[in-house]
Amino acid sequence: SIAENPIAAPPAAFPPSPTTWARRRPVLRQAQEPLAEGGPGGEGHPSIAENPIAATPAAALAACTALLHLSQALASITTPVRLWVVTAGAQRVGEEAVVSLEGMALGASLWAFGRTLALEEPQLACRLLDLDPADGLDGQVETLLAEVQHASSTLQVAWRGMLRWGATVAPWPATPGYAPHAAQRLQLERYGALDALRYVPLATPIPGAGEVLVDVAAVGLNLRDLLNCLGLLQEHYAQVLGIQRAQDVGLGLEAAGIVAAVGAGVDGYAVGDRVMGIGGLMGTLATQTLMPANRLAHVPAGMALADAATLPITFLTVWYGLVELASLQPGERVLIHAAAGGVGQAAVQIAQMRGATVFATASPNKWPLLRQQGVQHCFHSRTLDFAQEILDATGGQGVDVVLNSLNGEFIAASFAALRHGGRFVEIGKREIWSLAEAAERRPDAGYFPFDLLEVLASDAALGPRLWQELLGHVAAGRLRSLPHVCYSADAVLPALRMMQQGGHVGKLVITFAPSAPLRLDPQASYLITGGVGALGLQTAQQLVADGARRLVLSSRRTELSAAQQQAVAELEAAGATVAVVGADVGEGDAVQHLLDRCAALGPLRGIVHAAGVLDDGMLAAQNATRLAEVMRPKADGAWHLHRLTVGCELDFFVGFSSTTALLGASGQSNYAAANGFLDGLLLARRAQGLAGQSINWGPWSEVGLAVARSAHLQRQNMGMISPAQGRVFFHNILVQKTPQLAVIPTQATPRSKPSRADKRTHLRHELAALPHQASRSRLEAWLRGEISQVIGLAAPHTLDANAGFMDLGIDSLMAVELRNRLAAGLECTLHPTLLFDYPTLESLVVYLIEHVLKPSHPVVPPKAEVRAADEQPELAPHDLLAFIAQEFKDLT
Repeated sequence: SIAENPIAAPPAAFPPSPTTWARRRPVLRQAQEPLAEGGPGGEGHPSIAENPIAATPAAALAACTALLHLSQALASITTPVRLWVVTAGAQRVGEEAVVSLEGMALGASLWAFGRTLALEEPQLACRLLDLDPADGLDGQVETLLAEVQHASSTLQVAWRGMLRWGATVAPWPATPGYAPHAAQRLQLERYGALDALRYVPLATPIPGAGEVLVDVAAVGLNLRDLLNCLGLLQEHYAQVLGIQRAQDVGLGLEAAGIVAAVGAGVDGYAVGDRVMGIGGLMGTLATQTLMPANRLAHVPAGMALADAATLPITFLTVWYGLVELASLQPGERVLIHAAAGGVGQAAVQIAQMRGATVFATASPNKWPLLRQQGVQHCFHSRTLDFAQEILDATGGQGVDVVLNSLNGEFIAASFAALRHGGRFVEIGKREIWSLAEAAERRPDAGYFPFDLLEVLASDAALGPRLWQELLGHVAAGRLRSLPHVCYSADAVLPALRMMQQGGHVGKLVITFAPSAPLRLDPQASYLITGGVGALGLQTAQQLVADGARRLVLSSRRTELSAAQQQAVAELEAAGATVAVVGADVGEGDAVQHLLDRCAALGPLRGIVHAAGVLDDGMLAAQNATRLAEVMRPKADGAWHLHRLTVGCELDFFVGFSSTTALLGASGQSNYAAANGFLDGLLLARRAQGLAGQSINWGPWSEVGLAVARSAHLQRQNMGMISPAQGRVFFHNILVQKTPQLAVIPTQATPRSKPSRADKRTHLRHELAALPHQASRSRLEAWLRGEISQVIGLAAPHTLDANAGFMDLGIDSLMAVELRNRLAAGLECTLHPTLLFDYPTLESLVVYLIEHVLKPSHPVVPPKAEVRAADEQPELAPHDLLAFIAQEFKDLT
């Protein structure tokens, strides 16, 4: 249910309303369950709908028409069938490159149609499967057969390399307390859970001697930020830094921004300078922060601040390790672990610039990226096989230098791959070899463990010197900023979730709103298709409020109603020049005419594609003509706008899509397909560096296509978006530049919100008062909710109680958070290895009922594996780091 996770709307002057709001974005994450052992009862015959024709709007129409006809035929027979829609590259997993813009648009249209098909014809058990576009079909036959032959409750699956991913609609929450343009910092309320983050007001810091006050624009996330939230560094902060409370931990290590003030003794920096660097104890995840001047550098001319935020920790770490300590030379071989992560990507650049040959470990799905970067030797990051494979590849000689970030047995394996007399650079923090241990086990090798922050603190002259050397290479084009994904400041939680899952490449960057609100160019022109429709006119009002003064509004009809004329007059009274142009955007010539009218007013800088029509009907009543009529304005119009503006420098190209494309909607298969094409096209544009944003709107009240269905929507307990709220959402999405976002209103009955403690007490009392079977069912339902919260699953009831937690996508970092949540919810102490000793929902329920919730049974360590006391101590945070090391290898 989309109403399960209501969250607050973006900070804005919303009118009072009983509606709560869920902003969600579509993502692909690791699938929620493994393949089962066989089909449903072993019955049924798979039918594969596949259409490999060239991808254009016409091709998407042909493919969806074929799927429509096939589904109608299958629905009319009595033989059990399972329908599979197979695509390649229709979905973008993580930040992978888009192989085909057209193919992604076509495939996304099929997927959107298939979602509605699954709702209307459940007996067909429609499944959507996206194969790896980097491999041909011949190389994925076994994958295809495995999916077809075995049942799975995951309806939407994508394969990339050896990894299987499942689609879900993940919450995109506004971090509590966040207010655009207000002075604030991110604070950790308590250790143990990622959702314990909130923004709190920040008094303007005063720079001391040697410090610079920076207005933060972008922050690079690091693994230490994630570990702080989970409480895994709590002991270190308390004992070494004297920080006892979670609220006092400074989050964020690096940032880029604008100098706001300088302290005494600071030379070389002035107010207004663009800078980047490493922060101090107060952390950088704030609108302003104090940064030591000797850790700062000027941002190169022409480099965006978000790009600059990827440089400090990564490049300074690698330069000091590989160049200063290991003195990496041309022709040498260097092993770089986690080469697709932030430090790894910086290391690849620096090693190649130095003329070295890179040997890299990474997950197999990231090998194509590394090979595109010129890395020919790629090895699996999650096994120890790389050591022997490297020796085999080098004729038994090994590599000259190792840049290591792993621990445990991977350290020994990395030394095994190091040649006699080689250099081993250690940037790991826990469970690493001591100098004495390294000297004893590899006396021939140079061993260089270091912590960058400690090194910089001990040598005030080192930071400026390292920056000077690095920036010289950046200026010469030999080094560049890292690949990264930007998250707005109110979306820190999804960013940390992405880091927790290891699904990104390079860096994750948090961007703060500019000091001034969005202002559009009054000399530029802006085009709104469907511009005199209800949503189009609301959009025009917001663009004018944001500074636009020259608008072209397209309409299928040139005659305007009295209400439309009044709306246009109000825009003109606000200072805008408005041209209403009759055009069928399904025709390329008509779209070119619109663009010519825009050019006559001023350079085109923004497009909002809001044109669309409805022709609802169940699948049995649909036909190719009805499908084509709905596809024409939305899909064909988007395609013409795309191909005719590829050479334009657009600030934005926003498509007004619908939640039907993401969730399906009975009776709207044609509308879903049209909007799916739009989503895929704009996401592909964005991946290729072009402007592109898609908003999957829920129903608007008072205006828009959904007004006629308002009574039906209210019966389904679905709220509606008021025009004022919709304008604010549109404005915020423009500011944040989010590639795709769904705005889904959900009805909620106003009530006082119980405290966390009240919820826990209520749960304990409720479980104790219920009969055994009812208590067990209630506990299982609660556990499903907690697990789903951690893994981002929108439908807890779909969890397989016998599926392993690791198969659900829960790695060890997520297990730490989930155990913390369960311990807090049940008001008890749970063993650190609980989720590994009881690795399914079913076994966990049994354990909690028998050993935790019964008063006669004290809480004891799990009995699944009893070890001697010296073999299984109560794990402290630093011990846990060793336990979860396997999951760290693709993170930086």
